[in-house]
Amino acid sequence: MGTTQTEKERLLSLHARHVTALDDGDLDELAEVFDPNCLIFDGPSPVVRGWPAYRDRLEHRLRDFTTFGVRSFDEITRVDERRDDRIAWIAARYEAKGEKNGQPYLESGRWTGIYEKRNDRWQIVHFHVSPDPKSP
Repeated sequence: MGTTQTEKERLLSLHARHVTALDDGDLDELAEVFDPNCLIFDGPSPVVRGWPAYRDRLEHRLRDFTTFGVRSFDEITRVDERRDDRIAWIAARYEAKGEKNGQPYLESGRWTGIYEKRNDRWQIVHFHVSPDPKSP
């Protein structure tokens, strides 16, 4: 197994950890996945600068859910071995569903995480979430 394949497996494992932590609402675990100074583009909202601000945003958004679940699928992973093997990305589709304010909730979309490896540890340095447009 090549180095790139091993790194892809590490990244997919970290991505699974990210999804599980979000699914569980475990913001402390998410703090281990995100770089403290990351940039987040989450839907139509302005950029969120840094994990502490994104944590506050997630905490506020998750507060209204009585049930919540998220899954990720169709992952595409790339370690940029041609230029710098410390940079990688995972693009995937997601589906979030649950009950929010007593109403069923369903959202699907795409998300992309840009990872940087520092001291042999991958962390998300940039994250972009794009919900699918709502059906009329």
